[in-house]
Amino acid sequence: KYLPYLESSGQLEWKLDHRTAILPGFRYFQDMTAEDDRATFQALPELEIQTMSGPVLGPVYGSFLSEIRYSWREEGSRGASGEVEPALFMPLQLRKYFTVVPEIALRETAEYVEEDPVESDGGFHQGLAKISVKMFTRLEKVLAPGFWWYEKLRHTLEPSVTYIWTHRLHGEERRLLPTYTLPLSFAGEAPDLFLDLPEEQHSLWFGLTTHLDARGKFGAGRLATIRLLQGYGLKDFGDDEDGSARWWSDSYGEVFLHLAPFFDLAGNVRYDHSSNEIVASNARMGLFDHRQDSLYLEWRHQRAMGGEDEINTLNLGLRVNAVKGLAFLYGGVYDKVESLVVKNEFSIEYQPQCWLARLTFTDEAGQPGEPRERRVMLFVSLYGLGPLGEWSGSIP
Repeated sequence: KYLPYLESSGQLEWKLDHRTAILPGFRYFQDMTAEDDRATFQALPELEIQTMSGPVLGPVYGSFLSEIRYSWREEGSRGASGEVEPALFMPLQLRKYFTVVPEIALRETAEYVEEDPVESDGGFHQGLAKISVKMFTRLEKVLAPGFWWYEKLRHTLEPSVTYIWTHRLHGEERRLLPTYTLPLSFAGEAPDLFLDLPEEQHSLWFGLTTHLDARGKFGAGRLATIRLLQGYGLKDFGDDEDGSARWWSDSYGEVFLHLAPFFDLAGNVRYDHSSNEIVASNARMGLFDHRQDSLYLEWRHQRAMGGEDEINTLNLGLRVNAVKGLAFLYGGVYDKVESLVVKNEFSIEYQPQCWLARLTFTDEAGQPGEPRERRVMLFVSLYGLGPLGEWSGSIP
């Protein structure tokens, strides 16, 4: 009596090798409160092909992502969508101190929807090309402080500069596709800022990353990471609030600290130079133990901009492992702007060595003026079962 809709989905992962996987799946959605035939949405098949970065020919490396889907509703409308994203890159050693990585990538997106079985509404097609060249180096120094539980420390400094050129091949307006489309992977270390602009872009991104690794009483691991990123537009990024051309992007910073056992701290920030304000910031503190019990508290903030409302939330997560394989989980979100508990989520998880089952109950705030939504979801993963069969043969 609480479910406003029913959603079922499944996915099978077939690994051809350590780099390539084929993921067929399906999706079924039904609005339990609607009375017309448009209450359903079925997608079969959903097919993803993923090839992670690896050698292609000699010193050339490449990656490949694609997704296709066929969907329909009970009242007769149907549609299809596809996305393909190949990329090639080639790491080169410049003398013995610098590494240069040129890359070329292409993303093609197509979507076709036929609302009426007789009259077609046509489709949507857009392409995006990207060429980039990244140059970086690495400086290291090993220290032996001999204090606390650290025997040796290694400090690493990695400055980099990346040139990015993007061009719209077709499709003048940027279109927000459904959330099931593939993520934009070829942004590299640069944020997706340049992808939000409708015209071609030329930009330089300056990055600085520093790591602190340690070895001591509690083993070896990374203690701290700090990343800084700043972009400069060889073609302006648009207009500032005062109407002048904007040549510098927002500044991005990220920090991760694990200075004590069973405790870590992370955060990131985005600074807008045109308004001299922090646009977005996130901070997270985590506690955990040797049994993998964990507790984290996270704060997220983003100012209102571009027609979007302000985000100011506190997130809480808790995991308690009761006995071997059985765990209880809780997740909550509190909106400080609206003084509202946005979501409470309770889960029971059972995970033997080879498979996982999770039962989740969610109580979530709906749109203003609407009642809260309550959902029950059962998730089963058979990922660890291993091969289910073998076949082989030959072609004359």
